[in-house]
Amino acid sequence: MNTLRKQKWQRLLAVATILLVAGILLLGSAGSVAAQDDDPFSDAVVTATTTVNLNLRDAPNGAILATLPAGTVVGFTGFMDGSGAWVQVDSEGNPVGWVAATFLSNVPEGLQVRPADLPEESDDAGETAEDVPDDVFGEDVVTATTIANLNLRDAPNGAILDTLPAGSVVGFTGFMDGSGAWVQVDAEGYQVGWVSASFLSNVPASLQVRPADLPDAGESESGETAEDVPDDVFGDAVVTATTIANLNLRDAPGLDGAILDTLPAGSVVGFTGFMDATGAWVQVDAEGYQVGWVSASFLSNVPNDLTAWEGSD
Repeated sequence: MNTLRKQKWQRLLAVATILLVAGILLLGSAGSVAAQDDDPFSDAVVTATTTVNLNLRDAPNGAILATLPAGTVVGFTGFMDGSGAWVQVDSEGNPVGWVAATFLSNVPEGLQVRPADLPEESDDAGETAEDVPDDVFGEDVVTATTIANLNLRDAPNGAILDTLPAGSVVGFTGFMDGSGAWVQVDAEGYQVGWVSASFLSNVPASLQVRPADLPDAGESESGETAEDVPDDVFGDAVVTATTIANLNLRDAPGLDGAILDTLPAGSVVGFTGFMDATGAWVQVDAEGYQVGWVSASFLSNVPNDLTAWEGSD
């Protein structure tokens, strides 16, 4: 009996030891949670949470300093880059650095551009503005950067055509809607469309309200319409259109074509009857300029019966 009683007490002692160790571990865990609950940021610091494993960089789109696990709490330093696509944050145990704003649970509205650290605006692929070919947009086209993933629409607040990733570079066609809340833009690889001006890094002050129905040969900057163009500039059989932005005239279809000249917004052009195989480029003639190729997206209208060009340069 003494042996049985001794074994019983040994078992009880072992169970008690296990419970005691478990209690210590739970207290330690609770203490750790409590320590984590102690906000490492002051009440004045706005915080957010990373929604994915997120690279922390030494500059907007710069070298990677660390990777913040999904769910990491970060505090905003108050600075963003010029595009608004990158924000400077602080997180416990990591250096102050820059992260893509798209992958944070929230971003405050009052952030300021930090001039000392302002880099070239970047896009999703890490391409900088310096990498964008000079001929994507003419010198006279004002550009901006999207500061969030932004819907591209067929009209102000209209049907969604596509979504421009945060950091996309867009060119302004020169038009806005009557409220000024929507602007017409072009982005490489996308159709010309409308976006909310609030989500662009900048909007030029000189935009014009686009008429609800821009006529086939719309009014030019000088107020001259197609009817004012002398009859002998284009024959009766030639369909004409108006450029809706300053538009590069090229010696061949595509961005690889050499720029011959730039047609000012409002220029009246006549179609020669040819387009490229994609239909994205059309051959035109404009008074005082060589016959050349322009992007069809920047014309007020394009006829349906153009023939695909099969010739050489």
